[in-house]
Amino acid sequence: MKIEITTSIVNGLFKRNRNLVLNAIKSFNDKDVVITFSKPKKSRSNNQNRYYWGLVLPLIQNGLLDATGELRSVDNIHYKILLPLFAPQNEIVNKDTGESLLERLTSSEMTTTQFCEYILEIQKWGAEFLGIDIPSPNEENMLNLE
Repeated sequence: MKIEITTSIVNGLFKRNRNLVLNAIKSFNDKDVVITFSKPKKSRSNNQNRYYWGLVLPLIQNGLLDATGELRSVDNIHYKILLPLFAPQNEIVNKDTGESLLERLTSSEMTTTQFCEYILEIQKWGAEFLGIDIPSPNEENMLNLE
């Protein structure tokens, strides 16, 4: 069984849905549990996902085919070219040494804002490197894709 409750923590105390949190704790009495804390975020929307996989990636695929003569799968383009080049990064810092490394987010980990910024970078790259125009989502309805 999995229970997910949204709450707020202020001064170390649950401030919202406190009774739900306490009842959830009671319902797992004498059982091992996994507790995960995370900040809620708005991840990319289904419309953003359809736009990316249905329009952006096929346009990049065609642009790369024209530029290189090589047909690549959209998965290859997504995972091996676009994410490594343009995905936002999180910094991971070793608290003992101060050393850090950067990790790229996956597209499913991006917020809606991060995903929009990711798309903007891809649009710029597509124009500069491949000479293609990738329309913004609001321009998509005006396309004649033949």
